[in-house]
Amino acid sequence: MPIELRRSMGLTAATSMVVGIIVGAFIFVQPAEVTRLVPSERGIIWVWLLSGVLTLCAALVGAELSRLYPETGGVYVFLKQIYSPALAFLWVLLRFRRHWYSDAGNSGDPPGFFHPIPWREAG
Repeated sequence: MPIELRRSMGLTAATSMVVGIIVGAFIFVQPAEVTRLVPSERGIIWVWLLSGVLTLCAALVGAELSRLYPETGGVYVFLKQIYSPALAFLWVLLRFRRHWYSDAGNSGDPPGFFHPIPWREAG
């Protein structure tokens, strides 16, 4: 008999977590990168608007997949059910690596020291 997890997180808690993740780390990194890579103010606004639309689309897809597959596990469950357990495992493995790089990058960029990141400029 599978163990059922209690669904205790409401809309306020989930929203607070997402806002905390975005504001907590990337709000200090992303604006500088966007303004460095986009030459005009109008282009910067378009990049942020396009990013907002793509984020909304991703959220709607995630909501629909959550309705179709209401199990605990998020994207891992979606990939396992739709494609294969091997692909789901690979996604988790790569996601873990990306989060390690991201967290380390926000605290002094050790991955750039140990393993050069090609899109970063030397200096």
